[in-house]
Amino acid sequence: MNNRRSPHRLETFKDLSKSAQATRGLSPLLDVCTRWGSTYVMIDRAILCKKAYSEVFLEDNLTDYLLEEVEWRSLTSLRDLLGEIDTLTTVAQGSTTYTTISLTIIIYNKVMGIIETYIKRNRVRHPDICRGAKAAYDKLKKYYAATDKSPIYSVVTALHPAMRFHYWIQEKWEDEYVISAKETVRTAWADGYAPDLSEDLTLPYTPVSDNSELALLGMAGRQVQGDELEGFVASPTTSMTPLEYWRINCHNYPRLAKMARDYYATPATSAPAERSFSKARSLLPYTRNRLGPDKIKEQMLLNSWFQHYSKAVPTVNSE
Repeated sequence: MNNRRSPHRLETFKDLSKSAQATRGLSPLLDVCTRWGSTYVMIDRAILCKKAYSEVFLEDNLTDYLLEEVEWRSLTSLRDLLGEIDTLTTVAQGSTTYTTISLTIIIYNKVMGIIETYIKRNRVRHPDICRGAKAAYDKLKKYYAATDKSPIYSVVTALHPAMRFHYWIQEKWEDEYVISAKETVRTAWADGYAPDLSEDLTLPYTPVSDNSELALLGMAGRQVQGDELEGFVASPTTSMTPLEYWRINCHNYPRLAKMARDYYATPATSAPAERSFSKARSLLPYTRNRLGPDKIKEQMLLNSWFQHYSKAVPTVNSE
């Protein structure tokens, strides 16, 4: 039964749910297969309005649809599992902030750890839910393995100011993987960003006024630069975000900063792009089809920039 399709049942449901929410009645929510976390939100609302569901079913003689107490407990257990995952996926969506791709690995690890712990603790009590959790874990493991096919994930982890090479060791990853990941990062650095060894790897020449031997040889004021990547990974970690760190340290590590900009430009998820498509539909209803592609792009960019800067800059009180 769908309470939302019956106005009478919906109003009855809202009235009954006021006992749980003193300020206003609540409506039941539906799952949306294309929206992350919607299953969690649906179950959470159902548990909150448990009494209203039961009374509506009894009032309409729909006792066959009544959930038993053990089923409500199973839903509560599933809600708790999905709630932890929803918190992490909300961060991944980056609806309020720009989520960098380095968070992908962290979120994968945490989500898979949550599901694995849930399966071990609830194997006997909730066998059906555990089978679903096991299927979810296997699916995530399949996608997770695909990250090894690209150097992006290793590079962004190594270039994260709080992670670097220490992250893999701290998380106790297998030695074979750690060695492979480090080699991937060093190869990406050497192939695309490291200075050519045939170049004169020095700072700009600065003449001096003394008569020392180095000055006469034209070598005073020169300083040989070390390898930026090795210097960076060997330096202490910081709690700064990647974008903030590389903006501040772009002069200390000019080539490595360029590498960071290129790799961190990769979006963590497709959620921002999907939101852009949704906004484009609002900009271009079926009755408005004369805008050219350049104007559409400008409108979308202005809207994105306005939202960003309106949150970053405090509103000035004109009074």
